[in-house]
Amino acid sequence: MYSECLNVSQFAGEPARRCFRSGDWDLLVWCDAAGQAMGFQLCYPWGAATMALTWLPEQGLSHRAVDDGERSNGKYLAAPILVPSDTAVNVESLLQQFRQDAVSLPTGFAEFVLSKLVPLA
Repeated sequence: MYSECLNVSQFAGEPARRCFRSGDWDLLVWCDAAGQAMGFQLCYPWGAATMALTWLPEQGLSHRAVDDGERSNGKYLAAPILVPSDTAVNVESLLQQFRQDAVSLPTGFAEFVLSKLVPLA
């Protein structure tokens, strides 16, 4: 079940963001002025890595690995960034887990995410 994160950073000139967490899965949803979903990023564990599946209207769908910045050889930790990945999306497994937990999301958010992911299955 997803629970909403409070005090999510918002950036001037960008769409509002809402963030939800379910175990070690995170869902970031960009919203239009009416509060409707217009983009998302779903971060999920894959083995020892974290992957990010992002859909934005101007870019479509992308699948990347999350470099958490923790391997910095004695230096300060860096901010996490998205890096290219050749790991394929296991869509069926991803959909199964997402559907289980998505019942707790605000109206329309789960349907929006599913509308972008189901065609991949």
